[in-house]
Amino acid sequence: LWHSSFHRGTDYVGSANWLLAAIAASLHEPDSLRDTLVVGMGTGITATTLSNADTVRSVDVYDINQRLANVFADFPEDTLRVGLNPKVHIHWQDGRSGLTLEPKTYDLITQQPTYLSQSGSSILLSREYMMQVQRRLNPGGVYVIYCNGLGNIYQPWVVRQTAGSVFSHVISSSGGYMI
Repeated sequence: LWHSSFHRGTDYVGSANWLLAAIAASLHEPDSLRDTLVVGMGTGITATTLSNADTVRSVDVYDINQRLANVFADFPEDTLRVGLNPKVHIHWQDGRSGLTLEPKTYDLITQQPTYLSQSGSSILLSREYMMQVQRRLNPGGVYVIYCNGLGNIYQPWVVRQTAGSVFSHVISSSGGYMI
């Protein structure tokens, strides 16, 4: 939780994590961003940032770490009150399962798996998973991947190549930090 307001007080803007939502939203057609999905909740920075957009009516979230519910309840101010946000709908399940079972489509999907070097991060970076994401995007939808290789330039490169095998337009920023 080093990147959250637990570390920085109430200034979550000091963290680069809000950029995932802000840049993703800026890539979408203006005024048509309505339904969004965040895969990987963390402490709620991305979900809260998306919910602050006037046109966004819902932010669905998939996360497998149900212990976060206690964190949100015990530390509402430090987690941007994400657990109390009426636009944010948290589903305590794996993003792959949610995308497979839930027929809802989205204007924007972001995901924040653990660091690329951590065990299990690749389950949200496979071609098959990205094809599932593509099926859940509305026409003109945007998909953004948090892709921190912690200085290893080859890890984000591999993710970008995988994304390029599924999506017709792929861009990255900050040395692959976001794809």
